[in-house]
Amino acid sequence: MMAPNNITPLWSKIKSEQPDVHALLTHLAAAIYEQGTESIFLPVEEQSALLHAVEHQIIKREGDTVTFAVSDLRLQYVAHHVTDLALTRWDQPQEFCKWIDKVNSLVYRLSLGRELVPEVLFLLSEEHHKDLLGRVELYAQWSLDPTEETTGLSNIFYNFCNVLPSLTVDFSRLARTLTHLYQGPQHNLTGGWIFQAIFRLAARSEADALGLLAALGADVDSPIVDFHANILVGLSHFNLPTAHAHAIEYTQSPSARQQIAGIDALGNFDYSSTPSLLTVTEHRLAELLATDSAERMAALANAYGILAQQDDRFGEPLATLAHHTDLIVKTRVAHRLHELRTKALHTNWYLRALLGLTGVRADHQELGVAVDLSIAGYIGRDSQTLLRLLEAVVTNRQYGSEEDEAELPQLLSATFEQLIVTQPYLLDLIVTTWFASHDPGLHHAAADIVKHCFDRLIERHNHALCLDLAVLDRLNEQEIINILKRFMGYVVDGPALAAAFSSVLQRETWSDEFIEFVIVMLSDHVLYNFPGTAGEFLHQIVDREDTPAYQRNVLQDAMERSKVYHTALRELPRLKEFSPPSDHVYALRRAERGWGAKMMEDVQRQSVLLSLIQRVPLKYGRASFRKEGAAYSQPNSLGSIAHTVEIPRGELIDPLGQTYLRFVSRHAGLLQANDGQVQNQDEGPSA
Repeated sequence: MMAPNNITPLWSKIKSEQPDVHALLTHLAAAIYEQGTESIFLPVEEQSALLHAVEHQIIKREGDTVTFAVSDLRLQYVAHHVTDLALTRWDQPQEFCKWIDKVNSLVYRLSLGRELVPEVLFLLSEEHHKDLLGRVELYAQWSLDPTEETTGLSNIFYNFCNVLPSLTVDFSRLARTLTHLYQGPQHNLTGGWIFQAIFRLAARSEADALGLLAALGADVDSPIVDFHANILVGLSHFNLPTAHAHAIEYTQSPSARQQIAGIDALGNFDYSSTPSLLTVTEHRLAELLATDSAERMAALANAYGILAQQDDRFGEPLATLAHHTDLIVKTRVAHRLHELRTKALHTNWYLRALLGLTGVRADHQELGVAVDLSIAGYIGRDSQTLLRLLEAVVTNRQYGSEEDEAELPQLLSATFEQLIVTQPYLLDLIVTTWFASHDPGLHHAAADIVKHCFDRLIERHNHALCLDLAVLDRLNEQEIINILKRFMGYVVDGPALAAAFSSVLQRETWSDEFIEFVIVMLSDHVLYNFPGTAGEFLHQIVDREDTPAYQRNVLQDAMERSKVYHTALRELPRLKEFSPPSDHVYALRRAERGWGAKMMEDVQRQSVLLSLIQRVPLKYGRASFRKEGAAYSQPNSLGSIAHTVEIPRGELIDPLGQTYLRFVSRHAGLLQANDGQVQNQDEGPSA
């Protein structure tokens, strides 16, 4: 076992060579710790030592105060002072744990970095010969006892992992401590930090790595066998052939834990100087891939993903694992693909792997986030592949069904956020292409894109999401009419509908029948349902100087047709039968307010979620102020909160008719076999 280095060399040097300055710095460190400030005032009697320290740039003046000139020196002196305080508390394990937790807060207040507590633990173990392993083992046992106080334990475990590679360690004793700290992935008190600590411990020397292997390998089914991969990777820094041979041997073990440790090690070795061993690894992993064990497949996914960074030939097996049915395997693949996106984005196997991950349910968020970030990598690099992947995300699931209620821009939030920012016109292409397809799932997804992106595009780019003319140019008029009908069937938003219908008018080669269709739909559906928002949107287009005359004329015809209807509607006398007595209206409103207040009280009383959230009542009025003692604060003006939405008028007048219209519109142009006959669903459902 390699002896650790002195981690406070400046402190030791000054103590031996300049005792007066050492005493001054010790006093300074104590004052800094006690006062919680980086600079302090020194009394006159310290001036002679102070002048010497300033001259040698050990201390620096800041007005009437002084501080350490070198941050490392300050850390070392504060660490020794805190260690002296720790010694007085060592024999009370519970008090010591809580006190160390408080010391940790000083790290951030004085900008000491995360090294302070590890240095204190090091000094306790190495200079004062305290049994740190035994203490950590005791704390690990406490963590399993519900009657014990656990405040500060996670902080102790974290700092123990940081200092462990610097300690003189009895590996047999360490194995016992690790058994308490780590009882498998479901009970890892260190939050994963211990794996890196074991690797750094093994990477100190070949002897340390071999000693760790021997001490931690007595029971091949013990959870601490999980550390063998980290030990072997540390050993590989000194002797790769030996480490590789151990890993191959592990993969042949009847113990599942040892097999996985061997696979993990094979995946993490650096083969740059020994390509022959990489070939051996490739063959062994291929043999393991031929077996079917979900646990082993997850380890293989991890290994193949790391090895693909070194050699592209490991990408194909990774793509194969992406099509595995186990979600843990898929998640491992997804994480590795995200890491490989810069190197392998344009390879066929990378695309094949992503396609294998596109159908996962929305509630598997960890996997979904990794896939989202990988797909986003194609933005601005390969639009065709991006469109193919987005389409696969929709078609490989029951999109829009009760079993899969997530909306595409929410599933791929990073991708769509980047599209909104950098590729607004690509969204036009996606929406138009999908509404032109015969897949209702794509129609539903296109409508969700409109719903989530329309307002954002206007705010950011002053661009209204509309139909792409390049796609429309490849279609005939009937196909474009079907697109507009489907758009109308799925999208319930006045400006979005107005933008879609008006965008087709940027091309002038339409038949009279098509123009009549556009005018009627704008007037009788869009402006009928959304006379406010859609009308305002169309007026803005008509009033723009750059609007083509052809488009302006058609829109004006539609607006005039709508105006005739609304004018006649307003001139109709209101039937008294539809006006209930005022006392009935008042009684109804009063009852509704009572029901609403009672419902809110019940929700606030019964909701577990609301019980965890502080309730801050909204203020209203012209200003807000508070009482401060006998006086009052100056009034602060209140901000305003406002939100308006235009409800489709048809939903209030003829909801059943609107539902039927949406059904017919959604199925425009789609053919379906029904009882051996072909039915055009434009005609609606058969009786």
